[in-house]
Amino acid sequence: MSDDHANRWPDAMRALTDGGVQTRDAVFRSAIEAMSIQLDPDVAAIGILDNAGFIETPVLMLNGVITEPVRYPIAGTPCYEVVYNKDYCHYDDVAAKFPDDPLLVELGAETYFGHLIRTPDGVPRGHIFVLYRELQSTVEDTGAFLALLARWCARELAYLNLIEEAKAAQDIGRDLLAMVNHEIRTPLNAIIGFSELLRSPDLSPDLETTRSYGSMIHDSGRMLLWTLDRVIFTNTMANDEALDLDGLIDVEGLCERLREAFLDRAPAAASIDVRIGEGAQQITGDEDGLRRALEELLDNALKHTSKDGHIELAFTVEGPTRVRISVTDDGPGIPADEVSRLLLPFQQRETGYTRHEGGAGLGLHLVRRVVTAHKSNIEIRDAEGGGTVVSFTLPRHATA
Repeated sequence: MSDDHANRWPDAMRALTDGGVQTRDAVFRSAIEAMSIQLDPDVAAIGILDNAGFIETPVLMLNGVITEPVRYPIAGTPCYEVVYNKDYCHYDDVAAKFPDDPLLVELGAETYFGHLIRTPDGVPRGHIFVLYRELQSTVEDTGAFLALLARWCARELAYLNLIEEAKAAQDIGRDLLAMVNHEIRTPLNAIIGFSELLRSPDLSPDLETTRSYGSMIHDSGRMLLWTLDRVIFTNTMANDEALDLDGLIDVEGLCERLREAFLDRAPAAASIDVRIGEGAQQITGDEDGLRRALEELLDNALKHTSKDGHIELAFTVEGPTRVRISVTDDGPGIPADEVSRLLLPFQQRETGYTRHEGGAGLGLHLVRRVVTAHKSNIEIRDAEGGGTVVSFTLPRHATA
């Protein structure tokens, strides 16, 4: 922290700088302590976005006491405005403005300040917020101090993330070899095996058998090409210029291309319904990246829904500037403790959502890479009545 900050907020700055290498929750506790010293709020918290449309507060201070974490839906709260519409929000008479937020109503809070925490590449990670029954500092000082804490938290979390990524790199390398061994060697073995049969002088297959072998070679080749294409595309996502994030996407045209791609892949009795809500006909983003992400989600849904199951692809307006895109299936679902792992590359489960149907274990990881490149977050939750909903938001096009 700069000398200006140390001179302006000396006690609070000591709370941030006294620790060494920390865990995530230790980082948050230091930030909460600094807020308590400098701002004296009735409630101070750091909310982290999870993968199901909820905010979780790993560290929450209520009236000066650290309490149990709280997890609540972000929709209908001022936190939603911070995360999706503004980096910083200040509201007075906040409980009346957000009557659906149970925490605000319960506390009888009058004033809310919130500031977004972004990753170094601009993706919303969470936010810092404080609540007051009676404001203890000036609006300007409170906003400036929260901005400082948000930058500090983002830097500390980025450092911890680098450590975690370094530890995970060895596992990813091992998993890549396992994927290559199965998902690439399997179709290659089929191509070589059936082509050798066709070349054998001891075999004189009839036309039907020849076509059957040719079809198997063709399908294996397409499977191999699809796997390699996904690996290459996922790798290109490391390049910040890989996607055109400002492109205009015509939703109806995109859905028509998806229908054509999946026309012959859905089980005979399974149905894929498309629902485009009013005002969601045009969105902003990279069309090729979005198409690939939705193909992965629909492919997963088809693999894991029943033969007479139902899948829905929906585009619905959410707030004044966003469109929520969701794929819903009626399969076995994903256990909550599996979600984080399955978002990593080359990860599969033997049962449930990613069971024995095969695959490189790249589907959900590819989707997450596309979504985070668009400065959004992937959310995974249980569907009503069973199944899974995977969703994320993209900006509505300015003229939509």
